[in-house]
Amino acid sequence: MAINGPTSFIGIGTGGLLGIGVDADKNAAGVGFVSLNGGAIYSDEVYVGAGGVLAGNGTIVGTLVVDGGRVGPGFSPGRLIVDDLIVMAGSTLEIEIYGFSPGEFDVIEILNSADFMGGNILLSFGGGYVPEAGAAFEIFEA
Repeated sequence: MAINGPTSFIGIGTGGLLGIGVDADKNAAGVGFVSLNGGAIYSDEVYVGAGGVLAGNGTIVGTLVVDGGRVGPGFSPGRLIVDDLIVMAGSTLEIEIYGFSPGEFDVIEILNSADFMGGNILLSFGGGYVPEAGAAFEIFEA
């Protein structure tokens, strides 16, 4: 599923769940892929389970729960904005870095709270960029 442009959105009613790679009970249900391209998802909870992928630039208005799935902001590089973020064991946050300056690497902007209970951060460097020793990247903004 692709959500394109700043006026595109998916809205789920109060108490609603948007499951990616899971069924309505959060059981693994195969592969699911959602691509944000400047749009927004409005849901109390966006749940990315095993087999699920959320990628792109855009906004999650609600809680993003990554429970065994993968999340990658942007399209080399980009920004994903979330109200709240929960990352569980077995999950992967995929961060692309093409340079040292802001705008040259992926960012996850967290408006309220974040809870990291496990998982991995996979860094990949592109465009021939090789960071110098001691280089630091602010991949999470609050």
